[in-house]
Amino acid sequence: AFCCSLASGIKVNTFFIQAFFQSEIGDLVFKSINTGGALNTISIDKLKKMLIPLPSLEIQNKIANKYIEKIDKYKELLKNLQQTKEEIKNIYK
Repeated sequence: AFCCSLASGIKVNTFFIQAFFQSEIGDLVFKSINTGGALNTISIDKLKKMLIPLPSLEIQNKIANKYIEKIDKYKELLKNLQQTKEEIKNIYK
């Protein structure tokens, strides 16, 4: 899993952060600091003050691994869908 360190030196799994922002809670947090109308914008100050729950790196990794599994499954389903769409287009050939 990919990790990064915050300014405070805390290790964070980047896929955990991605999973957080795609969750309902993460979406609410993001919307609470969003200042844009048609175009979403977040100031650096608001971004720095944003609170993200950070469990232990072990728990982050477990969540990140589940997230990666689901993303991989999603990508495979999209690939199969595209293939099926192409097959439908070619039925009368």
